[in-house]
Amino acid sequence: MDNNTVDKEYYEILNVPVDADFTAIKRSYRRLAIQIHPDKNPDNPEEARENFQKLGEAYQVLSDPELRKRYDLYGKEGAVPEAGFADAFEFFRQLFGGESFKDYIGELNLLKELCKSMQESSSEYKAVEDTDESKKKLQQEESLQQDILLQERIDTLCHNLVGKLSIWTETDMSEPVTNAFKEKMRLEAEVLKEESFGEEILNAIGSTYFQRANIFLESQSFFGIKGLWSSLRAKGSLLKDTWSTVVSAVEVQTKAEALAKAEEEGSNWTKEKREEATRELTGKVLSATWKGTRFEVQNVIRNVSDKILFDKNVPQEKLIQRAHALLMVGEVFLSVAPKRERNDNYFEELLNQQAPSQE
Repeated sequence: MDNNTVDKEYYEILNVPVDADFTAIKRSYRRLAIQIHPDKNPDNPEEARENFQKLGEAYQVLSDPELRKRYDLYGKEGAVPEAGFADAFEFFRQLFGGESFKDYIGELNLLKELCKSMQESSSEYKAVEDTDESKKKLQQEESLQQDILLQERIDTLCHNLVGKLSIWTETDMSEPVTNAFKEKMRLEAEVLKEESFGEEILNAIGSTYFQRANIFLESQSFFGIKGLWSSLRAKGSLLKDTWSTVVSAVEVQTKAEALAKAEEEGSNWTKEKREEATRELTGKVLSATWKGTRFEVQNVIRNVSDKILFDKNVPQEKLIQRAHALLMVGEVFLSVAPKRERNDNYFEELLNQQAPSQE
């Protein structure tokens, strides 16, 4: 990958050198995808969507070692994926963790709905019926379907988690086996943390595993008093996270309304001020999306953990073994990914890092 590369367009689209490694390509793609998304460029929607799709195509080719090799040798014509190019909107499905965490958290509903709403808003989608009665019926049907899908998701994740823990619980649980189990989970965590927001998601999963396992184990002693106290503390933490998520959503709405009002009035509304306000709003949107995603992850992990720990069809001794295994996994995840907060400024910086230099 040097000057012999026959076509450099994809590298130029992603703003990376031809010898860029996968990490640099992935990082640049994420930043540019946020920056040039059609929702951020409403003045030229068709052009924005075309550029967004080109960015997705460039990333799909350069992130695949075999396609990248063919592209470097033969150009675009020689590097078309067998199944064709994926929709660029798939980026938003990969924003927080992507497919790598699917065995632990399943498919995130928040990002799925966000992706769906963006696709609908960028098309000429029109509802056939728009009466209050039809809306109410549709909402009820969607709510019922979501409940069914959530239960199926939790059942699948329970099966996955029991399988992972059985690597330890179905053995003699000796010290060598325990050390091997911890090392296996550590190596898996080291891979997962390289994903988009991997460290944050690992922390959310690990802290919840640790919390739920401790609550279960403490409920087995001291007449369950310690477990009750831990449960109350966990509920306090849940309320705090809920409030933080709600506040972030309100901040987004307030900022969006202020931006719309400034657009209408047009007074002293320079291009620079508009870009600055848009970056700030986008930062708040992404921050609120992350907090909502973290809230969803922790809620799902909490449900899954409790279901496998309080399963009345499983012997008590086996449940205790599961709790100890879950505690170990939680400790490993937390050691690999210590807590790190993402504030709005981080997301704003994310948008700026790939902006063209003003030299």
